[in-house]
Amino acid sequence: MWDWGSLEILWQDIRQAIRTLRNDPGFTLVALTALTIATLVALFPYYHAYVLLHSVAPAEMRALVDKLQFERINWRKSLRRQLRSGQRRNGQR
Repeated sequence: MWDWGSLEILWQDIRQAIRTLRNDPGFTLVALTALTIATLVALFPYYHAYVLLHSVAPAEMRALVDKLQFERINWRKSLRRQLRSGQRRNGQR
């Protein structure tokens, strides 16, 4: 059952953790860096879903995707043409 004693124990643990972190600044730096990276990794999908995807109008997003796909297809066709012309010049095929 919960009582105020468990809250006092929690407060003692927090004070002990702060004292430990204060005595070892190298560990503190590494621990805070790891916590920061973990927090950013955990929160980025939500940021991406709600901020980045909703900031651009759906029609503009679709136009951008179409443009990128068109460029990728043209790049592939151009590469194929270059490969075929190179093969013919070398006497193959």
